[in-house]
Amino acid sequence: MKQYANQYTQRGLTMIELLVTVSIVAILATMATPSLREMMENSRLTALNNQLVSTINYVRGESIKRSFPVTMCVRDGTGAGCANSGGFENGWIVFVDCNGNNTVDATGCNYGPGNTNAAEEILLDTTPNFNGITITSNNVSHPRTLTYKPNGKVSNAGTLTIGTEGADELELDFKLGSTPRYKIVIAPLTGRVRSCRIKPGTSAC
Repeated sequence: MKQYANQYTQRGLTMIELLVTVSIVAILATMATPSLREMMENSRLTALNNQLVSTINYVRGESIKRSFPVTMCVRDGTGAGCANSGGFENGWIVFVDCNGNNTVDATGCNYGPGNTNAAEEILLDTTPNFNGITITSNNVSHPRTLTYKPNGKVSNAGTLTIGTEGADELELDFKLGSTPRYKIVIAPLTGRVRSCRIKPGTSAC
């Protein structure tokens, strides 16, 4: 019987073909890296923005419910008090601020009969620690505290000056590096919170 050689022989990639393939993959990976990094950064910013908005609404609700001022401040290293430096990106605590002095006091809070000289209660201790993100406030005199009164409004005692809506809104700006990304705005007359993504190349939503 006559035998025929296999006309379809298999062969591997040549060195040149392999180098070309590797180069193409490397170029595509380089092109995709900025988009992937941007997506991850936006995800981190969105998570922190949502967490902070949720906390601010919690502060307002607790103040109304408890009929006491409730303060949110930048967390110190122990979580037992307010920090004198840094921003909310380093974490925050929420506490019943009976005398509205933006400080966690060990005594002096009158919760009612039998508990008239109690410590101010810490309601929440959060440590997100988002590296590379900064949160700045337009409240120059008290950039690390936010206090709500039992009527649901932002307090003007140690937090910000109450003014006309829009003119004296409390703003928290989220930045990644030097680029502003998100803005949280608290209306002084109502205490309502809104959040928005900052338009590229601007400082406004």
